[in-house]
Amino acid sequence: MRHECIFGRCSRHWGEGVLIVFLSAVVAGCAVNPVSGRSEMAVISADKERELGAEEARKVEASMGLVTDPALLAYVQAVGGRVAKHSPRQDLA
Repeated sequence: MRHECIFGRCSRHWGEGVLIVFLSAVVAGCAVNPVSGRSEMAVISADKERELGAEEARKVEASMGLVTDPALLAYVQAVGGRVAKHSPRQDLA
């Protein structure tokens, strides 16, 4: 039996290794989607998502500032509160 070798490795075994690594990553990275209720691949953890969100919020604030008009802030908070009430992610501020 003849095998094709790529970069000094036989492709027959290389493909099996790739499959094992892929399946391991899928099993380790599954989480339940709060909207659909189905298991899906999670690319980042919830803690990492919060960390990235806070970092990006700081960048936005530094680059363009924040609105300080009390009436506008109250309006945006009221709309945001109504939307957030229906979010499946109640663990977020």
